[in-house]
Parts: sequence; C-alpha cells; structure tokens
Amino acid sequence: MTGRSIKTFLVSIAMPLLTLVFIYLHFIESSAQELSCDPNLSSPPNNPYGYRLRGDRCEGTYVQQLAGGSAFLMVSLNANFETQDLGRIDPLIITWKPFPGENEPIRLRAIGLRRRLYYRMDTIRPPGSEKYEWPTDVIRALNLSLPDIGLVAFTSVRIGQNTIEVYLPLGIAQDKQVLEPERYKIILYPRRELKEAFLHLISLNENGMPKEIILDGVPLRYGFYPAERSQIVRLPKLETEGLYKLGIGANLSGGGSSYDEIFFYHPKY
Repeated sequence: MTGRSIKTFLVSIAMPLLTLVFIYLHFIESSAQELSCDPNLSSPPNNPYGYRLRGDRCEGTYVQQLAGGSAFLMVSLNANFETQDLGRIDPLIITWKPFPGENEPIRLRAIGLRRRLYYRMDTIRPPGSEKYEWPTDVIRALNLSLPDIGLVAFTSVRIGQNTIEVYLPLGIAQDKQVLEPERYKIILYPRRELKEAFLHLISLNENGMPKEIILDGVPLRYGFYPAERSQIVRLPKLETEGLYKLGIGANLSGGGSSYDEIFFYHPKY
C-alpha cells in the first residue's frame, strides 16, 4: 500500500470516529443542560450535601427562600408506599405508569417536609420510562425518612389545543415494584396557617372537558392546619382510567383564601 493509500485509509477511518465523538459530546452537553440544577436554589457554602448535580440527578439542601407565593403546596401524589428502611444502602425503586401516547420526558421531584430543612431532588427520565432507582446516600446522610419527603412525577401532555402539566401517581419500594393502589394519597403542605381546606375532584374527557364531578368543595375537617406541617389527604377510590383535575381551596386563618389545582392521570392497573 502506498503512502497516499495509507493516508486515504486513515482518513476514511478517522472521519466516522470523529463524527461519533462529536455526536457523543453533543449528547453529553445536551444532557447536562437538560439536567442542570434549579438556578433559584442556592446551595449552602462548603456543605457536602448542598443541592448540586449528582450523576443523573440534582439533590441536596439549599438556603431558605424568601417568603411569598401560594399559601400551600401539593407536594406528593402517591399510589403506594412500602414501609422503607432508609438506613439500608439499597436504592428506592420509584415506579409510575406513563401517559398513553405521549413522548415527553418525565420529571421527578422530591421536596423536604421537615421544618427548617430545605431539601430537594430533581431528575429527568426518558419518555416512556416507568421506573427510577433513586440512590439513598444523600437522604441517609440527612437522616430523612419517607414521611419527611414529598415526591411527584409530571410530564407535558397535549390535550385538545393546549399543552398541560400532568402528574403521574408514584409507587415506592426497595425490594419490589408497588403500584396497585386502593386510594391515592396526596400531601398538603401549608406555608401559612389554614382555617379549613376543601377538595374538588373532576374526571375529564379526552379533550380535557369536565365529565363527572366526584368531589365538589368537600371540607377536610382536620381542625388544625399549622404552617409548615404536612397533612395527608386520601382521595376516593377511582374506577375509571383517564385524566382528572384535583383542586384544593383553603380559607386562611388570617383572612382571605387560596386555591390551587393539578391534573393527574389514573392508569389502568
């Protein structure tokens, strides 16, 4: 083989390799941008468990944010939880059912519920995925248990002419997958003291229009809703697969009211 032939041969090999390297680097860059941590959360300086990128997730504690915003948050929508021993090193297996026909990424978010501990975890899973194995190193180091954590999954769904954020109920286990609920559980987290809270629940058709009113302003009657203390709310058992709208209204102790709502998908089990 002549010198010119050797050069041509090497170029023919190098070009595809360079193309693959370029594609790989572009993929890594795009993934890093997609997984970038929330810039609104400031990590405590010199804290090894501060909120930052940790492999396939952003996780850790952050500096308390200024007061404001909604009077309460809906920070969890769960299908089923096993009793977990977070002292074990086994990852938590988080499962969900994807919205049928959608091809958008799924976002998982965990929020700390312990008073004066500001913690969050964010990760993005591929479209169509149904499971995430969540490492427990950070939550074990922070001595968090499942009652200290609110966890949600949500994705973008095209309904009629609009794109909306739809929540996917979650199951959590360490030894097996669990996602066969009798009733969904949500966690209501008041940021201000509430006087009373009310549930609204409506099933929707394929165009996002109301189909059936299941709950119409039903009071929880818990009696006491202090700020920064989570409240567990159980929804009625749902028989029909599809899209639902859940609303929570609240009367504030100091006067005034607040209302928030989410859309969620109830799959066929």
